[in-house]
Amino acid sequence: MKLAKFFMILLLANSTFPAEGPAENSLTLSAKSTRINLQTSAADFKGGIVINHGNMKISAETLAQQNNSDSKREQMLLTGNPARIEFKQQATNLEITIEAAKILFFPNDGFLEISGNSQLKTTDNGTLQTAIKADTISVKLTTKKIESIIAKGKENGTPLSYQFSPKQGEKIIASAEQLTMNQISGDVELHNATVNQGSNQLRAGLIQIDGKTGNLSANSGGNIRPSLSFELDLDTLEQTEREKKQQEQQP
Repeated sequence: MKLAKFFMILLLANSTFPAEGPAENSLTLSAKSTRINLQTSAADFKGGIVINHGNMKISAETLAQQNNSDSKREQMLLTGNPARIEFKQQATNLEITIEAAKILFFPNDGFLEISGNSQLKTTDNGTLQTAIKADTISVKLTTKKIESIIAKGKENGTPLSYQFSPKQGEKIIASAEQLTMNQISGDVELHNATVNQGSNQLRAGLIQIDGKTGNLSANSGGNIRPSLSFELDLDTLEQTEREKKQQEQQP
């Protein structure tokens, strides 16, 4: 076993993230302690871990590289309070922040399994675009962008929360048992969900959100029949009705 093998795995892991910048081909890692098993290829880092690769940054309290005994896949486990991954998505120029107590990464497949107070946020020039808070979040990555996201609430019934700021219209704030997002199109599916937008509230077994327009559609999804509640400004309606009658009475 060569020590270089672990760092090749680490470079493979970080190459999945779209790192840009003057040092995009270099990787630096710092930690308080390091342990390498030369026979099993396993490596552990502990204490104040910081990894930089281009404009991507990883921070954690522990980092362990090992083989999955069932699938024989290489995997990296980050833990912290929280562990954090930050990078800029090359295709969209969005800034991505991922936080959780535990982040399990399969570099060969480009999968992240995030658990324990999981959060995923995207910002555009400092403006929050989307925010997901859930018990678990699964992320599929490519070398250029996030492809898809699946998030779930807790098994005890505590739902996940989702926030989205469309280019037009009011902010969308939702809770749901499960979220599925196609990051390429931006479209979102929320299962057994409640969505609030301004004074309007929509509940349904399945709610779909158009990632470009923010438009909502709903169906029962086998569990909750769609229901919509909204507030009417009666004063405005009465004034509009009076103005309409006055116009009709004018010669």
